[in-house]
Amino acid sequence: MYKLLIVEDEVIEREALATLICEKFKDTLEVYSVENGYEGLKLYKKHKIDIVLSDINLPGINGLDTIRMMKQIRNEAIFLILTSYNYFEYAQEAIRLGVQDFILKPVTGDTLHNMLLQIIDMRKSKASEKRQASQLVSKIEEIKPIIKSDCVHSIVQNKEITELKKLFLLLNMRPISCMCIVAKNEFVHLKMIKELADRFEELGYNSMYDNYYGLYILFIVGSTVSNEADIKVMNNLIHEYNLDYKYVGISKVHDRCENFHNAYLEAVDAIGKQINLQTQQKMVINPTTNYDIDEVCDQLIADFLRNDKKAIEKEVNRFYLYLLYFERKKIIRLLEEFNDKLLIAFNKKFKLTLDKKEYYMTINYENPYENLHEKLLDLMHVFTVHLESEELMGSNKLTKKALYYISLNYNKPITLNNVADYLGVSPFYVSRLLNTNLSKNFTDLVMEIRIEKAKEMLKDDKKIKEISSVLGFQSQSYFGKVFKKLTGYSPKEYAEQLMEENNL
Repeated sequence: MYKLLIVEDEVIEREALATLICEKFKDTLEVYSVENGYEGLKLYKKHKIDIVLSDINLPGINGLDTIRMMKQIRNEAIFLILTSYNYFEYAQEAIRLGVQDFILKPVTGDTLHNMLLQIIDMRKSKASEKRQASQLVSKIEEIKPIIKSDCVHSIVQNKEITELKKLFLLLNMRPISCMCIVAKNEFVHLKMIKELADRFEELGYNSMYDNYYGLYILFIVGSTVSNEADIKVMNNLIHEYNLDYKYVGISKVHDRCENFHNAYLEAVDAIGKQINLQTQQKMVINPTTNYDIDEVCDQLIADFLRNDKKAIEKEVNRFYLYLLYFERKKIIRLLEEFNDKLLIAFNKKFKLTLDKKEYYMTINYENPYENLHEKLLDLMHVFTVHLESEELMGSNKLTKKALYYISLNYNKPITLNNVADYLGVSPFYVSRLLNTNLSKNFTDLVMEIRIEKAKEMLKDDKKIKEISSVLGFQSQSYFGKVFKKLTGYSPKEYAEQLMEENNL
């Protein structure tokens, strides 16, 4: 039997893996399990372990360091890594260590079963290290789209250059020059972005693109410094697509990884401006210094009034992308101003007295960029939830007032506008109010009230013609049609039924 060691700090996952492997390979594998690297090293020394299945993110020494130490003790075992895509930056190190493969979490029974079958066969056949490395490299090829997406986001968010270089290393890119194209995804199809990326790939460039808060972002990366001939070719290719510059922005070509974020900023700033490509040795970003926070708050209040959550998210996205232009102190100042002005505008418009304790976004003064977009959206969610609860209480009162008005005027030719004027709101709001709280439209509600009144009048032996006239129906025949539709009987049949019941 072969000996397999599981190194996993999550109790539930560790026990589930051990149970699954024991059930599938009870005659083939002897399973050990530990919760950290230190215990794993002890067992590895004590027993001749053949297969190690280790998580990367372990307390104390991480999974890769644990594997490195195990290989120093004995280099004969086959090592597998448990991971999520967040840890793919470690894949290059895993290749260097000779790790056989990695398994994506959450682990499925079939995936693990098939993987271990291969490992056992490989153990029996003593597969070469070259084959091990090539399999891991091919696995990295499968996840290249995820790594490229991470790379795009790292550039846009201006993350540490060391992190960016790790991602380029995984992608096997030599990033010497870069240009950026951004396009508003409401007006530009992803198909066009993909085609443009493919055309640049045909010219020998590398491309990466992703959707980022309302924008398609495409980076074209070259492995050499671009010269005039390169720029001319790139210009011609871009002009082939007749891009609408109202919705597309294109940066100049920038050298060195450290400047790739500037290419993104420049592309965003260039939306609406037709430019020709050229190299850019030095660039100073001049974002709009008079950006109007009041205007942002006013737009958000208008979106809150319409309860338009998509519009709210779109406005937050625009504000967030704008904030990325600035250094730490400026972002903090803008966020504090935004917090204050939005709360004041919200309280004023909706006649509330919300305070900063619950309706204020927490700012990380050390690193304001951290989770900034999520924090902005969370703040909008808090405001939206409060409005919906206020509206629910208010709408119940308004619904009662609407029903009171209709009950007094049901026999008149009243309209939705009459009710709206009485309540002091718009006809559209009244319609939404009745549909939301009563699941009925205005016309059906009025007709139901009239027919209920007609039933009472029939009980009092009123004539059908008189009832029709008193209740405001256009004609007796129309009254008869509505009555039958709602009760299943004609007025005459209903009256006869009442007489029969009274005679019993």
